[in-house]
Amino acid sequence: MMCDDNCLECTLPKCIYDKEPKKKKEKRKPQITITHFVDKADYMRQYNKLYYESHKEEFKAKRLNNREKYNEYRRNSYKRHRPEELERQKKYRMKGALNGSVSTMA
Repeated sequence: MMCDDNCLECTLPKCIYDKEPKKKKEKRKPQITITHFVDKADYMRQYNKLYYESHKEEFKAKRLNNREKYNEYRRNSYKRHRPEELERQKKYRMKGALNGSVSTMA
């Protein structure tokens, strides 16, 4: 059955107009305003820096709350990739020895 917009004599079990319209999300205005930038990369660099500075406490709290988890992940990753890591370090030390800029001591 189709709705004929006659609500007084409606035979449909549920009115299609009873549905609440979707609420539009309010667009939040950015709290960070950047006026002088060269290109998009420069804008994003400045925005990210200001965002981090304004939310520094939240980031610190997250990092401290999950420190154990992150440390465990890094330890396990190092254990899994230890041979590759040692090879990478060896190449780096050799490269430095040849250039004379990095100490060859382990």
